[in-house]
Amino acid sequence: MPFLASNRTKNTKQKVEEANMLPMMNLMVCLIPVLLSAAQFIKIGMIEIDLPTGGAGASGDASGDVPEEVEQKLGLKLFITEKGFTIANDRTVIKDSTGTGPTVPLTADGKYDYEKLGDKLLEISEAFSNKYKDGRSIKIAADNSIEFQVLVNTIDAARTITKDDKTIPMFPQVNFGKL
Repeated sequence: MPFLASNRTKNTKQKVEEANMLPMMNLMVCLIPVLLSAAQFIKIGMIEIDLPTGGAGASGDASGDVPEEVEQKLGLKLFITEKGFTIANDRTVIKDSTGTGPTVPLTADGKYDYEKLGDKLLEISEAFSNKYKDGRSIKIAADNSIEFQVLVNTIDAARTITKDDKTIPMFPQVNFGKL
């Protein structure tokens, strides 16, 4: 006696349902304005710096004319080492009071003395900032072993100083170099 085929086996094709995207779209509609409004409250702290140029090409024009008057540059440089800060320019290096160590040595507890550095840079700024074209710029170079926070604090100390509740700009144009 033959068996009858069941209805279940005849109907093997099933309908494939599409994914319901409505909940996902609702979530995006809610999240996008929230993220945009939150981004408005986040402020990014940036320090404006001038990076050194890539090449040291010859200056002047091709005709070989010598400029009539050569401008003197201060060329102020600040070196950050493990011993402290050394201030120099193209012609001289400023030593500490003993004449042997860096311009601003580390404190007794081994920390960098930003206050003394600021005072020394203020003294230099007041003396030379109006006499040279680059009197408002400073090049900062650091060892690879120097922490990034030390570099940022040094930039802050070189740019401005606060005396008697008054902020005095010293060297707002900061360039970077490498020892």
